[in-house]
Amino acid sequence: MFGLSGVGKSTLISQARRAVTSSLHLQASALIKDGLRHPEATSESLRQRPREQVRSNQDVLVDTFWRAVRSQPEPLVIFDGHLVIDTDNGLVEIPQEVIEELRLLVMVHVEDDAAKIAERRARDRRRTRPVRSEEALDEHQQLSRRLCESYASALGATMAVCRPEELDRFKSFLTR
Repeated sequence: MFGLSGVGKSTLISQARRAVTSSLHLQASALIKDGLRHPEATSESLRQRPREQVRSNQDVLVDTFWRAVRSQPEPLVIFDGHLVIDTDNGLVEIPQEVIEELRLLVMVHVEDDAAKIAERRARDRRRTRPVRSEEALDEHQQLSRRLCESYASALGATMAVCRPEELDRFKSFLTR
């Protein structure tokens, strides 16, 4: 599952996992923190790293992903990540090769209105996220979707778009 920070990915996954109990939820930022052995690191501190470090973190992500999958074999792994990282120095696109190494069968891109994403980000006191205009969020979301479509096509994965309120639609992709 991919989408912008604040779009509602984690909430949608939490709701779906109540019905699909034999699953493992792996969140990209948590995997990177674990792999770097910096549990005190925040998603914000990872996001603010230099562009080269954001890219090298993806290698850590892949290694930690596979360690987690092998140590807790569940019939279903739900990966929760980003295809575009919004750093203070601009957007960083996650390369296709990183996604290819995860060997995903289905790529769901969660999308919502930019105004709702901005509102969720502002309400969430647990995480610090960059403040972006609705126009910027819309552009970031369009880029993320294009990458998801392109990567899914190149990798032979099923690709779908889902809104945060489409729980039944999302669950249908988990049972394929």
